[in-house]
Amino acid sequence: MAKCHKYKGVLAKPMVVDAGFDQFSVRLYAIFAEFGISQMDGSGWRLLALELAKRHVPGFRFGAAKRGRRVTPSDVTDNIKLIIEMSLLVGPPKKLSIRSAAAIVAKKWGRSGGAGALDAKFRRLMKEGPQSPTRRMLKMLTEE
Repeated sequence: MAKCHKYKGVLAKPMVVDAGFDQFSVRLYAIFAEFGISQMDGSGWRLLALELAKRHVPGFRFGAAKRGRRVTPSDVTDNIKLIIEMSLLVGPPKKLSIRSAAAIVAKKWGRSGGAGALDAKFRRLMKEGPQSPTRRMLKMLTEE
């Protein structure tokens, strides 16, 4: 069994019976903050689900690659998170340039000077074929 992640603060303590809705809303705010996701973000719940799955569900982790390029555990989920965040800024209603959107996402993620790298990565991901792991996972997540 995988090692349990150690949470801090209110996330480390169980809720008390009959303490009211306040304790739930505080914990909800804390779990979003734990992963640096805004609750107001249109894709916030989806991003939270991906981050929790990456941390706690073995099926969302990668094993060691047998051949070729070494796969890092966050490759596909981080790529999906980038596509979702950038698409919200590039697509309607905002219609920002990819470069401007990359600068906003880099600032949001705390990557100083990383806008160029995110711009290039987003463009590369959008050029990948429909059978790439990232595109297949994204399609599966967005189909309803």
